[in-house]
Amino acid sequence: MRKTILIIGIFLISLTTNAQFGSPVVIDSTISASIINIITADLNNDGKKDIITSHYQNQINWYENNIGNFSSEQSITNTLPKPFHLDVADANGDGFIDVLATNNQGNNSSVVLYFNVSGGTSWNQIIIDDSIQFAFKSFFVDVENDGDLDIITNTDLEITMYKNLGLGNFSSRIIISDTINSNEFYSLTVNDFNNDNFKDFAVHSAHGLQLYINNTDTTFTLTNTIDPSLNGFITSIDIDNDNDIDIISSINSAEYITTFKNDGLGNFTFYEATSYYCGNLQNPSFVNTRLNNDLFTDALYIPIVSRQIFWKQNNGIGNLTTPIMIDSTFLYLNVYTDDIDNDSDNDIIWYGHNTGVKNLGVITNNTIVLSLNDLRNDNHITIYPNPANEFLNIETKGNIKEIYLYNNIGQLLLTTFEKKINLQNLQNGLYFIRILLKDGTIYTEKIIKTTNR
Repeated sequence: MRKTILIIGIFLISLTTNAQFGSPVVIDSTISASIINIITADLNNDGKKDIITSHYQNQINWYENNIGNFSSEQSITNTLPKPFHLDVADANGDGFIDVLATNNQGNNSSVVLYFNVSGGTSWNQIIIDDSIQFAFKSFFVDVENDGDLDIITNTDLEITMYKNLGLGNFSSRIIISDTINSNEFYSLTVNDFNNDNFKDFAVHSAHGLQLYINNTDTTFTLTNTIDPSLNGFITSIDIDNDNDIDIISSINSAEYITTFKNDGLGNFTFYEATSYYCGNLQNPSFVNTRLNNDLFTDALYIPIVSRQIFWKQNNGIGNLTTPIMIDSTFLYLNVYTDDIDNDSDNDIIWYGHNTGVKNLGVITNNTIVLSLNDLRNDNHITIYPNPANEFLNIETKGNIKEIYLYNNIGQLLLTTFEKKINLQNLQNGLYFIRILLKDGTIYTEKIIKTTNR
């Protein structure tokens, strides 16, 4: 007699999601100036990610991580007027992570590098360029593939590059693109968009969303105007796990963020416009991240109106549609993610208000990571087809005791011992199948439910 237990998971999604995350924990309630950017890095080489914050009045601070418990703020600088954007890397090869800051001070903007001395105990300030106007973002990037990290900066009138000359010494400004074609530049993302192992960049400009390809000789060529709209926010990530980098961008409405999918050669097509209400900002409260068991990148964000933290899960093919509210304790303003408690899932770092008090804090991700024990060869376990449309078949020389099917946030959907599983009533997306054999062997595999086209 067949034993099947089917649990409808869609109605449990709010309960399970709330249980997945802990309550917000405040790590600093003495903040005087608003936080504009949050980033993480292991600054003292102890194997734990520390938190770095920039404040729109002079400050860049960091908080030492003691596995979820953080020190009081430690200053990196208190003299940089408007540190709008941060990036981190070991710029001089001494084994310590350094901090790159973009000072967005109008006509007096600058790019400044802070060398980490002895694990954050002190910092040496190096001015890369202090004669640029309206600088927005700077990124570490190895432009030449020579092993040294260069810098690319987005200003209002220019995209500039500073070559690493070795040991953290940088060249003077090299203009990659300027206003010769009446262009202005609002935001920048750096990635390898044509899979040639050289970093390219995409910008929002006065002519729209444009792609510049690295010529492999430290020059770049404008190759494509992906979208003509005028926008602020742009980032890039592989949204559908097809091994090429897609672009996530605002469009003309403050409500929507758009996915442009890459064909692998740097040709982009419109895929999906999704409502987030984050605003068309250069530094919106939006981050692409993984928050659950699957391998697909989700969206974590704060709508301008509600100021709550929301999550949209990736269905496995790049769609991010159903909003899930994670927390509403504070009026949230900024959000970032990283694994701060070393349990292999991404936690949430946030900045928000409560009765006028500025708070920095964390929300712990309590995801139970499903084990992927690869015992298939020993037991001749074969699962096919994968991706699957209607039915999933299991073949094994071992004796099956139980088969479990989970969704991508760990909810149990099905228990059976049948070797042919009907998937027709499931939505498209990523699932986990766990096979328990009578000898105690457990094997877990990711599967994708899809629709034949």
